[in-house]
Amino acid sequence: MTRRLESTGSPSESALTPLSLAAFLSEEFLPAVLAVEGGELAPAPHLNGWAGLIERHRFVALVSFRGSLKSTLCKSVIAHALRSHMRGAFDCVYFSATWGLAAWHTRRLKDYLADLAERWGWSDRTTGESVLRYEKPGASFVCEPAGLDQGARGKRADLLILDDVSDPKKMASMADIDRALASLQRRLIPTLKSKTSRIVVAATPIIENDIVGWIEKNPEFVTVRLPAILVNGEAAWPEKFPLAELERIKRLIGSKAFQAEFLLQAGGLLDSFIPYDVLSRAIAQIQVQEVRL
Repeated sequence: MTRRLESTGSPSESALTPLSLAAFLSEEFLPAVLAVEGGELAPAPHLNGWAGLIERHRFVALVSFRGSLKSTLCKSVIAHALRSHMRGAFDCVYFSATWGLAAWHTRRLKDYLADLAERWGWSDRTTGESVLRYEKPGASFVCEPAGLDQGARGKRADLLILDDVSDPKKMASMADIDRALASLQRRLIPTLKSKTSRIVVAATPIIENDIVGWIEKNPEFVTVRLPAILVNGEAAWPEKFPLAELERIKRLIGSKAFQAEFLLQAGGLLDSFIPYDVLSRAIAQIQVQEVRL
């Protein structure tokens, strides 16, 4: 992979060649991710399709299996917005089931942006670990974490990322699901700044009729589903998850967990909890770049 920018220091706005999200992902963002995470990344053609969908539509939901890099793509959407923003204030909210999980994602994003933001002319004004703040003459950019476990804060956003919004440990009943859904609904359209503000969802369905199910049924969202095994029996991402590896993962984490996490077949309330140490061990063995993808 090559990077489009070769100069050092803070480039002028005219020095930044406009890039589509797909081009930005391959030329600048994924190399920055690998510089932090190490290792190599198998070709992932599905990311280009998702990137094109996000650029064409305001509200997009990516419902896909664990390890498919959907969270990495969400972070690239924020980074691409930072690269492209030139004037005024831009506000982004990274929303997850808990504030702590969302903060984990934003801290990771900060690591990926450590060199890129400076090359794009931004000064890092972050005062804490989790809320990202960047400034340059005439412009500011903020990305902060938020969770279902927080009270409503009334934050107005240009970009809202919903990633890992289903937490089976906190949804033991339909009443729990209803409360989580009501909390999420109060943070969707009411939080958007304008008619050009966007929402990107990255999710794996865990529980029947949970938040992910509601999003998939919402006609405002363009939704794409990508199970690890396609309807024709082929692997969706054979470069990273060939059928033999998927079968090994199934033996390791069990059929119920595999059906939910990799085949996108949500389970009932009593079957929904998948211990993260089991899931993490399975994914770590095949060297996926992020555990919470």
